[in-house]
Amino acid sequence: MRLLILAMIARLVAGCGGAPKPAATAKKGSTYLASIAVKGNRAVPPDDLLDGLALKKAKSTGHPVDPYLLELDTRRIRGAYLRLGFFDVKVTSTVENPTGEQRVIFQVVEGPRSTTSIDRNSFPGLPAEVRLEDALALVELRDGDPFDYEKFDDAKTKLLLLVQDAGYPHVAMDASVVADRERRRANVRYAFEPGIRARFGDVTIRGVDAFPDLRRAIANRIAWDSHGWYAASAVARTQQQLYELGRFSTVNVEPEKTDRLASSIPVKITVRLTPRHEAKVGGGVGADTATYEGRVRGSALLIPEWFPLWTLAADGRVAVQKLRNPTDGQDDSAIFRTRALFSATRADMFLPFLRGDFAVGYELNAVEAYTASGPIARVGASYPLTRRVTVRAGWTFNYFSFSNLSDALDDAARTELGFRRNNGFERNGAFQQALIADLRDNRLAPRRGLYFDLRVSEGTRLAGSALTYLQINPDFRVYYPLTETIVLAGRLRGGTILGQVPITERYFSGGAQNHRGFSERQLSPSRSRIVDVPDPDPAKPPKPTLFTVTVGGAAVLETGLELRIPVGALFGGELGLTLFVDAGDVTQRLSDLDPFHLHVATGLGLSYKVAGIKIRLDFAQRLNRKELGEPEIPITEDPNDRSRFRFTLFHLGIGETF
Repeated sequence: MRLLILAMIARLVAGCGGAPKPAATAKKGSTYLASIAVKGNRAVPPDDLLDGLALKKAKSTGHPVDPYLLELDTRRIRGAYLRLGFFDVKVTSTVENPTGEQRVIFQVVEGPRSTTSIDRNSFPGLPAEVRLEDALALVELRDGDPFDYEKFDDAKTKLLLLVQDAGYPHVAMDASVVADRERRRANVRYAFEPGIRARFGDVTIRGVDAFPDLRRAIANRIAWDSHGWYAASAVARTQQQLYELGRFSTVNVEPEKTDRLASSIPVKITVRLTPRHEAKVGGGVGADTATYEGRVRGSALLIPEWFPLWTLAADGRVAVQKLRNPTDGQDDSAIFRTRALFSATRADMFLPFLRGDFAVGYELNAVEAYTASGPIARVGASYPLTRRVTVRAGWTFNYFSFSNLSDALDDAARTELGFRRNNGFERNGAFQQALIADLRDNRLAPRRGLYFDLRVSEGTRLAGSALTYLQINPDFRVYYPLTETIVLAGRLRGGTILGQVPITERYFSGGAQNHRGFSERQLSPSRSRIVDVPDPDPAKPPKPTLFTVTVGGAAVLETGLELRIPVGALFGGELGLTLFVDAGDVTQRLSDLDPFHLHVATGLGLSYKVAGIKIRLDFAQRLNRKELGEPEIPITEDPNDRSRFRFTLFHLGIGETF
């Protein structure tokens, strides 16, 4: 079965990337274009030259060579070389077999490639307020580099913004490349006409006349000093910050630059309010090797008309999980999880950009070892130190009762894990702090950048807790593009609880978003116990049955590495392939965690992205260590039975793994 699945994946990948079939419309005895080839090219791969040629359509449809398109394609290939600094390139084209099966051959004589000439004289007219070093840093080309017109062209907009940020809203630029064929040099030149230096003028705000709180919030998000020097980046940052406020469906920040001689630039800000009411209903299903799961979620949102910086919300969630193939000693009944939460959020609470949130609710969480239910509450505030770095502080509280304890937990295990504390209740209050630095280029589908998240919780009596502990959870991710399309992504996540470990804060791993070598929550310490289970036939004695249940740990370490490879388009969506390695462990104590002896799994995944939603199907194979959950009480085994070491798993998930 495993080989069959891999063969199907290989066939699908080959089918998406293979060469097109010969034209079906070509008839015997007719004239048609059969092939296109490039000869003499060394610096540019043939696929880069042939991709996008007009003649490729004639080849795919079985039509003959069009002389006009042949001339256009000859110029296209020559242009590709000119953009790379091959100013003496010569490209000719010939058609073999004017009738019948035609073959087009483009012959290239590349000639020498020119190098870039760029220095302080390459920026005539650069204003004195702009440092030459800053301008040079925006051009990817360096003096002596092989010339590349794309890199030369990419710098134009950046250089214009650099000068505009120095107070020159009307700057114009004439960018050119002069070929020195004798010296084989491409002389790069960015000539500026800066115009009048200007300051920001008066700001007009439209669209919130009836809401002074919103007008004040807009004024607090203007990213330039009153009547300071004009800066295009401040205009863009203001628009982004107004969108992030979450109150406007459209935002226009328009500097009035019609008068090129004006030394003051008025700005008009026009906004349109978002709808004040919103309701959402959604759900999903998932599966892995061990379980099925279904989820339903509904939420409602209200922005009070006269308190537009407040958001009132209600959120309800229900999840059902069931084992696929329960064994003796495993509870095969469905596991339910529910949560109802009512929250209020206030933007600009006491200070601009300071966001406060308050929530109360009720939670019922059934897991393998127990069912916890009770009220929950939280209060918190977050503040952006910079556009990419946010700090948060808050307080959380829950008061859970426990029921449906697993038969795998004997009295000693129940005492050790904390079920005997406080008469079967857990009162947990904690102060929390977080530092979040998001330096990714895209939050949903990152290709480049870093992400760091450090969360710390202190359970103390001052926070209303019956437990005293310190919890630390760091999370680090990195993304690096190996090519224009292939991305290498890595993650390192850890966590530990020092002191009295709350039952509901214990760590688990495994599943589509964590360690894919294990089913959901199954990378975890466990407890086992042999129980005499009555036989349905009263005449037969009770049957000794081993019960095993995961209980979670006080320390976790996870790491993963992914190679994300796009394969091609399929039915209007994007097909992708992922190669991954996951490693990790969950232990009872931090001292038991050995970073050099982790559970390691490798595998591959297929993904399909349509309408912005990415669906993943991952296959994983564990490489080392025994199964978790091995009974602590010895059981007679067949030494020749190696079936329990076949660890192939699959996971169905939505979105990126991390």
